[in-house]
Amino acid sequence: MSREFENNNEEENRKHTARKIGEEPAQDAPEMESGADRGDAGPESMTEPENAPAADVSAADAAPETEDILAAGAEPEAGEAPPEQDYETDGEPSEQRTFGKNKLEEPLRVERERTPWSTKKKVILIVVIAAVAAAAVLAYLFLGQSRGLAGDDLRQIMDDGTFYEGVSMEGVDLSGKTIDEARPEVEARVDEALKDVSIDYKVNEDTYTLTSAELGAKADVDEALKTAMLYGREGSFAQRSQAIETAKTQGAEIEMPFTYDEATILASIQANDEKINIPAQNASIVVNKQRDEDKLFTDVEIDYKDSVTGLEVNDQELAAAVYAQLEQNNFEPVTANAQVTQPEITGEQIKDKYDVIGDFETKYTSSAFGRRYNIWKMADIINGIEILPGETWSINDEAGPRTYSRGWKGAPGISDGEYKEEAGGGICQTNSTLYGAVIRAEVEVVDRTHHSWPLDYVPGGLDATISTGSPDFKIKNNYDIPIYIISKCDGQAGTIRMQIYGPKFEDGLRREFTSELIGTFGGGKVNYIDDPSLPQGTEQTIIQEHIGKKYQTYKHYYDADGNEVKVEKFSVETYDNKPAKVRRGTGAPETPPETPQTPETPTVPTQTPETPVEPAPVPETPTEPTQAPETPTVPAEDGGGA
Repeated sequence: MSREFENNNEEENRKHTARKIGEEPAQDAPEMESGADRGDAGPESMTEPENAPAADVSAADAAPETEDILAAGAEPEAGEAPPEQDYETDGEPSEQRTFGKNKLEEPLRVERERTPWSTKKKVILIVVIAAVAAAAVLAYLFLGQSRGLAGDDLRQIMDDGTFYEGVSMEGVDLSGKTIDEARPEVEARVDEALKDVSIDYKVNEDTYTLTSAELGAKADVDEALKTAMLYGREGSFAQRSQAIETAKTQGAEIEMPFTYDEATILASIQANDEKINIPAQNASIVVNKQRDEDKLFTDVEIDYKDSVTGLEVNDQELAAAVYAQLEQNNFEPVTANAQVTQPEITGEQIKDKYDVIGDFETKYTSSAFGRRYNIWKMADIINGIEILPGETWSINDEAGPRTYSRGWKGAPGISDGEYKEEAGGGICQTNSTLYGAVIRAEVEVVDRTHHSWPLDYVPGGLDATISTGSPDFKIKNNYDIPIYIISKCDGQAGTIRMQIYGPKFEDGLRREFTSELIGTFGGGKVNYIDDPSLPQGTEQTIIQEHIGKKYQTYKHYYDADGNEVKVEKFSVETYDNKPAKVRRGTGAPETPPETPQTPETPTVPTQTPETPVEPAPVPETPTEPTQAPETPTVPAEDGGGA
């Protein structure tokens, strides 16, 4: 073995601080090379990509650790002194070696005969240790603990860092930009993107769209920019390197996170309930009212509204389904679970069910304008009224008080047993005509009062009076479907016709009513009212006497051919005797005028017969009703007017 080899070997030993105890190198051992000289790819040869952060663990930093690992295979245990031992070769004692600063100056004595396997074993051991160390370094660098940013490092990156090349968001290239530089353009793109966010939901064959506002859609731009900035900066070295390379070569689109609000979705769906939650509706009657105040005309045309098939949608269930799908970024239409409900009555059924079941007409051709107007006004108010099953209806409640300020005209009405002009006079004819239709329709009468005496526009016992407050006329719908009041009034012709539109009679018979006077009572009674404005001995009749009368009313049944099928007693109506009212004069008697005397003729002594003086005629008592105050002291019977 040459001296040069020995010197090189000693230098290598110093580098690794390894001490070989009691073993001398073989003379023919090959020259050993350092890792660098061998050309092995050691840790120093590993470099990070160009953009790798300075904080990453590099291969160069790990090189000393690799050297230590290589040296460790030849080192003694920590704290042990190098042992001094004698080594024997072929049974002869070897010369003892010492290690010190003058070691190179000592003569090198090496046994010429050495076991070949010892050198090979050393070389193999060193190679294995080096390989293990290199693998450990590589594993640490590429598969080591992932790195995450936090605290000051994270804040610095967020404030001053720039996005890696190829990173984009919402179509905006973020390469080399800071977060503040990128935010305005990203926000503008997000606003545009939100306009296109929508989802459809289907209810049966109908489709409805929920817009981004109706979904409560929002985008967290700051969180998305943070995610983009951390791209390539977190994870293991290999993961970071791969992410950076992928962005550079292929591009990396960072997804913008959109959020949705389930409560907003529910409210948006509920706002559409009138279209998607439709209760089943039965076919119904439509009353098309026609009126002309100038002509004192009111009428009705009956039409029918067809039935509606119902839909029932669970709004909360639908909102949850929409929200769950959006959370998965699934914008396919959502189909609602809709329940179909059928109506109980169809259009054909209702047409077959209804008919005019009560019909009655009266005339008032000789009435003055005020009375004709009031009859028309009341008929128009109650025209088309619907009364639901079991409902009680009042004509006074429907019409309200009759006053001049509410548009009623002045006309005679019965008040305190006499005719007086008042607002609404004459409306009892409308009410009595309605009563005639109600009893023919067999609708239940709850409250009804006849007049003080029979009237000439309806048969005795078949009238009905009303007045503001009381008396009233009330009826109750005793059928299981709605009924309708129909008025047909022509003030110019002086006719009024009232009808009840309701369920057909099962027997198919038409009802009619008549009455018969079965008795009278009273007579000859006079109520005198002293009046000093009239001369003594004179009288003025206010109202004629109405003797008491009793009527029997009858109900007749007729078939479709007009044949009377049966007749039955309906009611007995009694009108009390109403004495006449007469004003009796209590003033000074009238003085007859003096008759001028004929002068005597002296030349003719004959006597002229006297001319009898006729008393002055007493004026007839007027029969027209006198003016009365607007509000009578006693409740009127016609609100007023007969």
